[in-house]
Amino acid sequence: DPGECWISWDWSNIEPRLKQAYTGSEYLKRVFDNGWDLHTLNFCAAFGYPVPPDLGSTSLHTSDANREWRQCVGWQGKEDIRREFCKRLQYKMHYGGRPDSFTPGANKLGLDKARETQASLRYLASRPRLTEWQRRTAGEALQTCISRTFMGRLRRLLGDRQSIVGQAYDHPMQGAVSDIFNLTHVRVLDELSWLWWVYGSHDSQWWGCPNERVAETWPKLKAIVEQEWEIYGVRVRFPANWKERVA
Repeated sequence: DPGECWISWDWSNIEPRLKQAYTGSEYLKRVFDNGWDLHTLNFCAAFGYPVPPDLGSTSLHTSDANREWRQCVGWQGKEDIRREFCKRLQYKMHYGGRPDSFTPGANKLGLDKARETQASLRYLASRPRLTEWQRRTAGEALQTCISRTFMGRLRRLLGDRQSIVGQAYDHPMQGAVSDIFNLTHVRVLDELSWLWWVYGSHDSQWWGCPNERVAETWPKLKAIVEQEWEIYGVRVRFPANWKERVA
């Protein structure tokens, strides 16, 4: 409506950041602490390419330091289809997909089953904390048939052995995103009473705000959305990407 602004955010890499806290991965901690581009690193691991000297998520696609690396691998920037493929490969392996199962985008890259399987196995070999967490989680799930998020949200695991293990990999991440989403929503309602709910999906939310209160809202909303959470003794913040739409 006239006089109204919509403010939105989506959390950046929220599930991989949760995975870092759950698994205790020092590698992922360095990636996030330094602002490196995770999906480009996944590409290097999966296809056996050297790591670019400048790993900054915003600079690696354009910086002079990476000019030779970009020429060497034929890099097409942030939208390089190999980067997108490795993003999907990461989630497939995180949620218990088999190395020889199909990853969306493999056909576009011309990967046959053998090469796709090899890429999946290379990725897993580069993430030993992930495979250890999966082994431990699968064992507990098959014994108890329950799973909980770090906030205690319970899910009963049903079906055959494969279904139980798949749900056990999925729930701690996606259930925790829902927990964070819901508690953030409630806190915004409690503390920023002049905002009104527009809609939300997955890891993003949209809120309406009077134009005259936008400047006041930004720092308060960011403090809520990017607050620190404790996950099994690990302190974690989930940074967000922000947008604003004015009528």
